[in-house]
Amino acid sequence: MNRRAPLILHYCLVTRPGPSVPVAKRPAATESALALENNMKPADNTLLDGRNASFGENRGLGKPAPLKGEAGFSMVELMVTMVIVAILASVAISSYAGIKQQVNQARAMEELRGIEQSISSYVIEKGVLPDSLADLRPAPFLDPWGNPVIYVNIASGGMPRKDWAVNNLNSDYDLYSKGPDNLTHQMLSDSSSEDDVLRGSDGSYMGLGINY
Repeated sequence: MNRRAPLILHYCLVTRPGPSVPVAKRPAATESALALENNMKPADNTLLDGRNASFGENRGLGKPAPLKGEAGFSMVELMVTMVIVAILASVAISSYAGIKQQVNQARAMEELRGIEQSISSYVIEKGVLPDSLADLRPAPFLDPWGNPVIYVNIASGGMPRKDWAVNNLNSDYDLYSKGPDNLTHQMLSDSSSEDDVLRGSDGSYMGLGINY
């Protein structure tokens, strides 16, 4: 028998192809997704827009790192806003204080007019001026700032107040409030008398001492 026969038979047995197994074909949609994924992951680690995606550079979904100047500009904006708010607050507080002062002055004038009418009623009934406001009522008369209203009966020897020309402010009686500072002086020319709310010219004037 020829020596080559077993080799040929062995070769045929080994190399003889078996039954073919069908290979499952990938769906078209899957192959398209793989192709898109391969395009989005370049081998040189470069993003589609040309920026390098290596560690430490432009991390976080491809967003560029914030510029140094942006943080400083935001701080300046915050400081400017705080200054503006502080200015507006100071203006509002000052305006409120001025309005409140005017309201109290108007209220003091109205209350002094009421006391003046009570004094007139007392004179009609008694024929003389009251010695003090306690003759009108036991409770003290307080101005809008919580200070006692001042009454001086000049006819009974009280010290009259003097106007800018050093004339008596009234000939019958003085009636006034010392104002918000609770300070006053016999002379209207004194600075402490400027904010006094007073009666002058025997009732013809009712207002601030500085305006008399």
